Amino acid sequence: MGTRAPLAIRWPGKIKAGKKVSDYITLGHLAPTFLEIAGIEVPDDMRFTSIMDVLLSRRSGKIRSDLDAVYTSIETHCGRYPMRAVQTGEYLYIKNYEPERPINQCKKYWETAAGYSPTWVEINRLDKSDPIYQRVDGKRPSEELYYLPEDPFQLNNLAADPDYSEALEYMRNRLVNEQIETQDPRYLGTYKEVFYPGKE
Repeated sequence: MGTRAPLAIRWPGKIKAGKKVSDYITLGHLAPTFLEIAGIEVPDDMRFTSIMDVLLSRRSGKIRSDLDAVYTSIETHCGRYPMRAVQTGEYLYIKNYEPERPINQCKKYWETAAGYSPTWVEINRLDKSDPIYQRVDGKRPSEELYYLPEDPFQLNNLAADPDYSEALEYMRNRLVNEQIETQDPRYLGTYKEVFYPGKE
């Protein structure tokens, strides 16, 4: 569920050089932004808003209070393992919908498939009891919660820690509200899973 990817934009005469913004931006924000730049009206049914104000602001740091989280998902096109997540500046919450499954199940052609690094191939040659193998390909709990300021690599799952029960509930509710708004079939229970033919 990696989300820490910088967005670098250069627009001479418009965007202040060297400015660093900490707002959470997703690809969904780019389409309405490009429409606004082109002088085209943004359709009412477009879910995300333009970030033109963020781009043109002369300030660094946090610009808009509503851009405080990012939502991500993985479905069965990624190893048959459905996940949803929400990340804020403090926490990453992950909902794993099939905790009884190992993460990656389609391994028959991994060593020749495009997109898999030699490191990943070597990890998958390890014994299944190896801690590194378990970290990459082992079964995951139904919920994960990480406190990012102290655990940036997400190694210490706090979901079962009673000291973080309020944070867990808050992040869980943020994700559920997003799933309701977007009518996520995984949350609604309407998703019908069909495994891709030929994958093992």
